Amino acid sequence: MSCPVKVHAHHVACFATDLDRTAAWWEEMFGFKKMFEGPFFLPDYGNARMAWMKCPTSDFYIELYDFPGLPGGSNMPDYWKTYGTKHVCLWVEDDQWDALIAHLEEKGANIIVRAEHPPEKLNKPTSCKVIFLLDPDGTSVEVQQSFTPGEYGL
Repeated sequence: MSCPVKVHAHHVACFATDLDRTAAWWEEMFGFKKMFEGPFFLPDYGNARMAWMKCPTSDFYIELYDFPGLPGGSNMPDYWKTYGTKHVCLWVEDDQWDALIAHLEEKGANIIVRAEHPPEKLNKPTSCKVIFLLDPDGTSVEVQQSFTPGEYGL
C-alpha cells in the first residue's frame, strides 16, 4: 500500500565539532543561510548548540549540532563497510556544473571523488557528473548534475 499523504524532505542532521565553522562552511560552499541557532538538549548526549541552515533553492535544511566531547574524525575509511547514512546529496543544473566546481575549488573545498556516470548506467540521455567532498568534520557531501531516477523511461 502506498502512503496516503504527500511526504516532503525536510532536513538532515550533522554533528559538528565547531558549529560556527561548519555553519560558515555550508554558507560559503553552497549558500545555505542560518535561520535559527539556540541551545538544545538531547537525552543521552546533553546540552548542545543547534543551528538550522536553509538551502537557498528549496525548503530543505541542514540541522547542525555541536555537542561538546564527542569523538571526531572522518568516517570515510569505513564508508562502504558499514550500514547507515552515508552522505547528503545536492544537485545543480547541468549547465551550472562548471561554475560550481570553479567556486568550490576557489574556496578550497576538500573534493575527494570526481566521477561521471555514463548515460547507459543511468538510463539518462546524457552523462551525470558527480563529486564528493567533505565538510570540516568529515561528513560526506555528494553533488551531482541533475538526474531524476525513473524520469527517463526504462
